[in-house]
Amino acid sequence: MEDMTHVATGTLVTVLSSEGGKKWEGNPEEVVKVTLDKQSINYAFRSRLEPLGTQALLSDEAAGAILFAKAPKARRGWCARFTRRLVPSNSSRMLVYSASVDPDCAGYVAWVARSGKKARVLAATRRGAIQTLTVHEFASAPPVLEITDSLQGDARLNGVRKTFIRLDNPLFQELLAVDIRRDELEATTKRSSLAEVEVTPSDQGLDIAVRRTRLQVDMNTGAESNIERDTQHYQYLGGKLLERKPTREE
Repeated sequence: MEDMTHVATGTLVTVLSSEGGKKWEGNPEEVVKVTLDKQSINYAFRSRLEPLGTQALLSDEAAGAILFAKAPKARRGWCARFTRRLVPSNSSRMLVYSASVDPDCAGYVAWVARSGKKARVLAATRRGAIQTLTVHEFASAPPVLEITDSLQGDARLNGVRKTFIRLDNPLFQELLAVDIRRDELEATTKRSSLAEVEVTPSDQGLDIAVRRTRLQVDMNTGAESNIERDTQHYQYLGGKLLERKPTREE
């Protein structure tokens, strides 16, 4: 079926209707129509979803009003249609963010104490247009938000950045930012940076490997020069991110 979606752990969706059954990997599955926000209609397997009570949750309307409180007033209603909500399993808080690429709406993220009408914003930030967003949870450390968004620049700068943010403080604490792709145009050359980020989560923390390649490209000939490569390893443990030396196997 078209528009089948994987619902990330903790994401709140609204089930609109049952669309019947189908076989998946030899097993019968009920397909349901879902919406992640007011602008999206997708389909998912019913068995992948868990019912959730509403008494302590923030409605999508209230979440949109909170998230876009500082957006241009004339655009707030439109922007609110792109509000998405994510509830970490071990938290009484909710992550609210924008799934829009509209320049007036994109990049808003808020960490909210989810107590119905008494909901309040603990921390908020604005980034580039969000591509992916994941919350990592641990047994003995504050959760970490892993977010991929577009670089905010002018016509001569574009790219994509991955950022890791700790979620327990009154303010978001940025732990690490990596330009997955960064292209910066100059008069006759383009400076580029590419990075592969490998994230290995566990119950205690994260292991992060960053493999970067930097180079310069002649815009007339396409020739590459000044190529540099490096690898860095980080470990998030006990609420802190430290750079570590790689093992021989790495």
